[in-house]
Amino acid sequence: MTKTGFAQLNQVIDYIESHLEENIDYSTLEKIAMCSLQQLPRLFTFISGVTLTEYIRKRRLSVAAEMIRTSTQAISSIGMKYGYESQAAFSRAFKELHGVSPSQLRKKEDMTIKDYPRLIFHLDAAVEQLNNYRVVDGEVKKAKVVHSEFLPFGPYKLIGKEIRASFMSQDISQFWGRCFGEGVFDTLLSLEGFIPELSYDKYFGYVRDVDAKTGIFTYVIGLFMEVNAPIPSGFVSYDVPSCTLAKVWVQGEELDIYPNGPTLSRMEITKKGYQVDDKNYFLCEVYTDERFEKPKMLGEKTVILDYYLPCKSEPDSTLLKK
Repeated sequence: MTKTGFAQLNQVIDYIESHLEENIDYSTLEKIAMCSLQQLPRLFTFISGVTLTEYIRKRRLSVAAEMIRTSTQAISSIGMKYGYESQAAFSRAFKELHGVSPSQLRKKEDMTIKDYPRLIFHLDAAVEQLNNYRVVDGEVKKAKVVHSEFLPFGPYKLIGKEIRASFMSQDISQFWGRCFGEGVFDTLLSLEGFIPELSYDKYFGYVRDVDAKTGIFTYVIGLFMEVNAPIPSGFVSYDVPSCTLAKVWVQGEELDIYPNGPTLSRMEITKKGYQVDDKNYFLCEVYTDERFEKPKMLGEKTVILDYYLPCKSEPDSTLLKK
């Protein structure tokens, strides 16, 4: 993505910030970003890690919190100003984000809440977010990229079990538990003659078919297999064509890796002169024995999660018009 592209995304943010109390005109966003209404939400989600509609919702609730702190305006009026038809609906959404109700914040203005900051897009640092780090007992905890490489990959099949899920959903961790309980990997490893070397000592969480509006995607737990591998009963299979594959290692505690790993991986790919191949997009969380499972078994909190993404050396002009 070009420097001009990041400038356009920042102009999108400028427009949103100046219209938080009004209906957002998505046709105006299309003109500012110079890409279609189908492409903009997808691009925004891939780069920022949050859907466009979710970003707008959280920013409205954050600005509403500041208004509750600094004004005497009725809470119900503030809620209506930011799109909530009832005080009950506003209070539920407010507490879900900030951890306290609007009335609690009004009574104690210095109360700590979980604000959602304005995004700033950078060419070198893709996106700057206050949520990229945690402070625990005075110690800053943050995920970081410690290695990357770009290799020829495929063609393969990804065979496994699937669900539809959303980013950071508890459904995913529960699904991992079910898959291990049902012996998914035992079944796949029994197909020994069809397993490429890259699939040994690894467990793959494969993301595809991301809905840019809702952030919901298909999540497959399984293994990459040779293209002629049989598909066991009850399993799904997706063809993964040949590509240049980015392998990015993200190090940190799990609480820091999962929300930031995809964005950090995309930043690393851009930094190394490649572009994510969004036309053929998938993302893999790769749990290796060496870098993830063994450190956890030894009681270590810091682990390395591998991420796989298809990439190319030239930007995709259909995603962002210059």
